[in-house]
Amino acid sequence: WARRCVQETDNDPISDPDIFISETTPNPSQSTSDWKCNALGQDVCVIPKERVNPNATFHFSVYCEKKCRYGINVILRPEIELLEGDRFSNSLTTSESALFTFHVPSDPTIRSVSITLTLGTLNTTKVRMFVVISNEPSVVPSSSNSIRVTPSWLGLSARVYDSDSSLFCVNCTFRILVTSEVNTSYILTCHTSKGFTIIK
Repeated sequence: WARRCVQETDNDPISDPDIFISETTPNPSQSTSDWKCNALGQDVCVIPKERVNPNATFHFSVYCEKKCRYGINVILRPEIELLEGDRFSNSLTTSESALFTFHVPSDPTIRSVSITLTLGTLNTTKVRMFVVISNEPSVVPSSSNSIRVTPSWLGLSARVYDSDSSLFCVNCTFRILVTSEVNTSYILTCHTSKGFTIIK
């Protein structure tokens, strides 16, 4: 029950490295990859836990349009299921990641879902949160497909309202990836309009 995270650090301001990953194709590209992370800036890719096993092999490539420098970390992490009424607080070290799921119950009176990451560091630009919404296990959060996450003076937050019909849902799963470039403690909280939930 783990996912493999590939984290890329762009150390060259004039270029933007991108990651392409494949289970079957050596040297994968934009068109031959199973997973891709090609957003501007630092990229983080997640491989679904269902595809990771002791005998699995993954090929990955890093592409740059210009000469560049980059660093890559490959990390195995369990996926943590978040249940209502729980509280989750932990810490991350440099280049570490954490994966979470939060299931929104089937309740037609729910009008919003909020996810908040409270940080133990003032350097909030060094910590990132990616969120996707789907009941399909193959849809995992990355730097390329996350919904909007906004900074706050305490950390980061993502909020979805029923007025946004393209994103809002009940009886669905939020998948959350938290990554850090610095050592920091954190608290992850989720709540719907029906009540406040602290996740442990």
